[in-house]
Amino acid sequence: MRGLLLFLFGAALPLAVYLVVLYPERVHARKAAEQRLEARQKEAQALEQVAGRLPEFKREQQELQERLTELEQVRPQGRESAPLVDELRGLATGEGLARISVEEVAAGAESDTLPIRLRAEGSQPELVALLDRLSRTTRLLRLERVELERQDKGRYALALRLCAFRDKPSL
Repeated sequence: MRGLLLFLFGAALPLAVYLVVLYPERVHARKAAEQRLEARQKEAQALEQVAGRLPEFKREQQELQERLTELEQVRPQGRESAPLVDELRGLATGEGLARISVEEVAAGAESDTLPIRLRAEGSQPELVALLDRLSRTTRLLRLERVELERQDKGRYALALRLCAFRDKPSL
């Protein structure tokens, strides 16, 4: 019986050392692996959500690209036309008009004029006041096209195509 107790005690000592010394390290390693697995699962779920919204993101990107293209068309093409565009926008704004749009129209490099398109909405007196202010500006402008469209009762949409001379024209 003594031999059996000695054998059991001899086997229990290495088992106790294993449970006290080595097993906690394995528990920590296992917990760390479980945490990494959980983090990867959360990452996979987030990627699935983003992948599910990918068509929405593509549509939004396309809309933003179209808007950027529109804004590029409105933005003055050259440094010399920027003050003119700002001045025309200021004239239209000063008359209380709505939906004002002033944009430079593409012109050839050899052209001596800057073609400008001005659009605005307002009442007849407001539009007449705008045309009056345009006639009194210090810039030499040539009015090439006028379009007037009736909107609501008493409201009109005016579209003008103007040409501003780059240099003083020879008479």
